[in-house]
Amino acid sequence: MNELIPPAGTSPLELAGALGITDPNVLRVLEMMSAQQNEQEESVAHENQAGTGDREKYDKLLRENRMLLQENKYLITQVETLAAALGACPACWGEDQACSQCRGRGAPGAYPPDRQTFADFVLPVLRRKAKRARTHRRTADAQQPGELDKNGKLNPKSNETV
Repeated sequence: MNELIPPAGTSPLELAGALGITDPNVLRVLEMMSAQQNEQEESVAHENQAGTGDREKYDKLLRENRMLLQENKYLITQVETLAAALGACPACWGEDQACSQCRGRGAPGAYPPDRQTFADFVLPVLRRKAKRARTHRRTADAQQPGELDKNGKLNPKSNETV
């Protein structure tokens, strides 16, 4: 019984030859069937290749999406932390009157700042600014009246001598 079952991948023309079919009309039909089978196999192979490419593109987009979501989550945390340091609404910073948290009244300074985040983010800026101001005052005080400062401006003490 197994001798009648052709092996997988046997074309209709090969099968006809194995069975001794020689009728030209039957062979023409079998030839067309073989051509159609070849076209279908090529189409399936092409679809499989395209499917693999599509899957790779999908996987890449999925990875990029996950990375962007993670980055977005990090940035939201940073914005919320800075809003806490400045006493602002973490959702809209007071710029959205339809905001469910502050109704547009949460600009920086609207709420008491969080002490720790204020110390972490704002105080270092204020300290640097104060240090620069002290350095600038000392430099200006050290100049002789009538001298130009480093920006090319006349020392204000020069007016006292005139």
